[in-house]
Amino acid sequence: YIEETVGLIGNLKKIYPKLNFYICTIDNISKKFFSTINNVYTFHGEEVWGEEHWINLNSRMLKREVAYSSKSAFITYLLEKHLKSLILLDSDILILSKIDDLIKYTKNFDALLVPARHSLEDWKRTNQTGLFSAGVMGFNQNAIKVLNWWKKECFDFTIMNEYSGYYNEQKYLDYL
Repeated sequence: YIEETVGLIGNLKKIYPKLNFYICTIDNISKKFFSTINNVYTFHGEEVWGEEHWINLNSRMLKREVAYSSKSAFITYLLEKHLKSLILLDSDILILSKIDDLIKYTKNFDALLVPARHSLEDWKRTNQTGLFSAGVMGFNQNAIKVLNWWKKECFDFTIMNEYSGYYNEQKYLDYL
């Protein structure tokens, strides 16, 4: 996802030149690469989860599951230690114009969840995959309690098994 993330940062820097970016990496190669870009702050998953939890996650989850579960931990970590509010954007998101409305909502409301864009056929599956997109979300510090719940759920069980009601980190958003 390095190339997608570089593209997202490049587009956002054209619109918001002074914006800071915070990236959670799950490998040292990505951490080293993104550390060379101005206004980009990188955090390794081990720093975000803590050593014991990080070892536990990596011993029982696939890499993609570790990445998905780390979203909740990273958001919680940033709001507890560094930021008052934030917007999380997956690297495959394309931003071409200002998102001031999202920024405003995130400061004024505890959580900003965006409905997943499903085709009519896929809407039949939302009971399994979830109503909201985990690729565009916003939170402020007032959401810490619910974010800690989400983080615990993601730590305990992040797997893609939509028939048993688990769809990585995304299905849990239905319960926030």
